[in-house]
Amino acid sequence: MTGKGVLTDVRVLALLVFLCAALIAIYAYPPPPADAGIDGNLKYGLDLVGGSWLQLQLEGAVVGIEAPVSDDAVASFLEEQLNAEVVYFTLEDVTVYEIRKSVTKENLSAILTEIGGSIAKRPDGTDFYETGVTTDTRDETKRIIEIKLNLLGLADIQPRTVGNEFILVDLAGVDIGTAKNIVGKPGKFEIRMQTNGTGGDVVQWMTLGEVENITAHVVFGSEGIEAQSVGAVPIR
Repeated sequence: MTGKGVLTDVRVLALLVFLCAALIAIYAYPPPPADAGIDGNLKYGLDLVGGSWLQLQLEGAVVGIEAPVSDDAVASFLEEQLNAEVVYFTLEDVTVYEIRKSVTKENLSAILTEIGGSIAKRPDGTDFYETGVTTDTRDETKRIIEIKLNLLGLADIQPRTVGNEFILVDLAGVDIGTAKNIVGKPGKFEIRMQTNGTGGDVVQWMTLGEVENITAHVVFGSEGIEAQSVGAVPIR
C-alpha cells in the first residue's frame, strides 16, 4: 500500500483523529497544571476524598469453669441464662468456655453459683477469665466481613485485627453512616417452609410433618459484634 493509500484509509484517518484528540486533552485543553511537565493532564491512581474508619469490638468472654455437672450441661445453662451462643474446649486440663456475649466476671460468678460452679484458677492463682473471643472466632468474624465487603465490590479493603477484641476497617470515600451500615449491620436471610397447615412457631425437636407454614428469619452476627467507635478519615 502506498503512502497516499494509507492516508486515504478510513481506519487510519480515524486513528489519527483520536490520537490528535487525546493529545489535545492531555496537553492543551483544559490547560494542565504549570508543574505537570510531560504528564500534562494525566492522573495516576485514585483521588480519595474523605472516608471513614470503623473499630468493631468483638463482645464475649473466654472463661475456664469448674462445675459438678457435664460440660454440655454448663454450656446449655449459660446459653439459657445469657441468651448467647456458648462453645467449649479443653485447655491446660481446664474446660474453657467461649461466651459470645459481653458478661462481667462478677455477673458470671453469680450465675455459676446456681449450678455449684465457679471460675477456674490459673496456675499463678489468677481467675481464668478474659474479655474478647478466641483467635478462631476473631478470624472467622474477619472472614465474614471480608466476604460481605467483597460482595459489595469492596474487595480491596482489608480489615485488620487488634488482639482478640477489635477489628479495624478503613473505608475510603465512604461516609460514616454508610460505613456503619455496610460493616456493622448483620446479614440476614429468610427461610420459608410452606406446608399444608395453619401456621405456627418452630419448636425444638419438631418433625417435618409438624412444621406448618413457618417463616423463619435467621440472622448471623446479631450477638457478639458492636460498632464501638467510628471516625472520619481526613481528605487526601
